[in-house]
Amino acid sequence: GRIILEMKLADLTAYEDPSPSLPRFKAIYADAQELARANPTDSSARSLAAILLDKIANAQSLLGDGKGALESYKQGIIPAEEALRADPTNGKAQYNLMVGYKNLGDVYYYQIKDMPEALKCFRRAIELLEALIQADPKNVVNRLRLADTLSYVASAELETGKPVEARRDAKRSLEIAKQVADLPDANHDQIYNYAWLAVTMDPADLRDSKAALPYAKRAAELRGDALS
Repeated sequence: GRIILEMKLADLTAYEDPSPSLPRFKAIYADAQELARANPTDSSARSLAAILLDKIANAQSLLGDGKGALESYKQGIIPAEEALRADPTNGKAQYNLMVGYKNLGDVYYYQIKDMPEALKCFRRAIELLEALIQADPKNVVNRLRLADTLSYVASAELETGKPVEARRDAKRSLEIAKQVADLPDANHDQIYNYAWLAVTMDPADLRDSKAALPYAKRAAELRGDALS
């Protein structure tokens, strides 16, 4: 309980100024490691340590330490990898691992500029998302994540000389995003996501501002923004 409380207190300023939060997360992580070592069969204790590693990695990334973030993210996904090997149907492990690989891909893509490694990570995240969606086809959040991650796959494929694959995955991304945005109860984020992808997608010739406009207007209306 103390670890969770301290973690939440550190969260309050982590995004505004990660500099003081990073050493706090590291100190809390050391406590979480001690807890996990004292209770080796307690999966929640190990998960808590993994969550803190994710926060450490995010702070490192915000501070421009791409290599440090990579190492923290890699270390953080180990418990989920082990849990999934023990039970390939473990949905929580699949989800945690999917988030971890997406984060790894983001660091490789934006900071390290290693497109082949970014693509590997994004594709692994897609595999895990596909498994989650197969287990729960009505989960709109995972479908939205799939559309978003596919757009990263397409961009990385384009950067690594795979234009045919990039076009295929970009089209699938737009198709899924539009299906979610067209749901009767679609919310602001789901509608805006399609509008955003429709004007930022790679390859660039797939971008369609006219198709995006009504969705952008609808998203603005739902949030109460004025849009001229």
